[in-house]
Amino acid sequence: MISDRTRYLVKKLNKGSINAFDELFKIYSGKIFNFTRFFLKSIEEAEEITQEVFVAVWENRSKIDPKKSFSSYIFGIAKNKIFNLIRQKVHYIQFIEKNSEENEIINDEKNFLNKELQNLINECIENLPPKRKEIFKLSREEGLTYKEIAEKLNISENTVDVQIRKSLKQLQEVLKNYLF
Repeated sequence: MISDRTRYLVKKLNKGSINAFDELFKIYSGKIFNFTRFFLKSIEEAEEITQEVFVAVWENRSKIDPKKSFSSYIFGIAKNKIFNLIRQKVHYIQFIEKNSEENEIINDEKNFLNKELQNLINECIENLPPKRKEIFKLSREEGLTYKEIAEKLNISENTVDVQIRKSLKQLQEVLKNYLF
């Protein structure tokens, strides 16, 4: 049953009355908020939907039929907005899950390729001539400077430099075929 007061306010609203809008807002906003909060369990989302409902009421004020239930009209708007928000959330969750799965696959592939590449590098280092391999490992694995390697192995820094360059060139040749 439509109250005479609500019908009067809707007729005034049809003509653009801000006072009628304000009064309808005072009467129905709490009800819309509680209805929305019940479904969404979020105060912020309920407030947002309530505002959106009344924005829609204002934008469509000239089309609202004062002979029909205003309450049904605004609760219908609220229901549709709730469903749309839930639908958006579901799509967002599906998007995140899909991308998360794809990222896991990509990360698994990267990890596999990194392990494969590291195995290739290790194999290449192991195939270096013994003295060159020792120099290379002291430089790259133990972090010694050329000078420290030269002192440790009783060779010149120039020899260390040449052997490191040869090691890197050999690694580069092997990796060139792998990477490109």
